[in-house]
Amino acid sequence: MKIGQIEKDVEIQNKEHWNKKYPFKEMKIGDSILIEGSYNDVKKAISSAHYFASKNKKKFRCVRTLGDGEDNVRIHRVC
Repeated sequence: MKIGQIEKDVEIQNKEHWNKKYPFKEMKIGDSILIEGSYNDVKKAISSAHYFASKNKKKFRCVRTLGDGEDNVRIHRVC
């Protein structure tokens, strides 16, 4: 185990860092985004959409499609 030294005046990190990766905050009703990538990328995007929706009282619908060696998900803002 490694214990670091005491540091002063360290700025607290923003808790909203996950929100910068996906544009859920800017989406209006009827907007959608397509996320292409590996199975894990798609799974993380879907999880992030559900988490964002539950915290902000919004609704998203995720539609997964299989591509050539890649997974895709289209995330729609419903309300």
